[in-house]
Amino acid sequence: MLTSFQEKLINIVNEQETQVTFGILQQVTC
Repeated sequence: MLTSFQEKLINIVNEQETQVTFGILQQVTC
């Protein structure tokens, strides 16, 4: 079982990965 703290950390990491991926896609399309 994940604790609420672990879930928050996972959400933060997922958001960062999404931002990085989006940034890479923007660089490729430019």
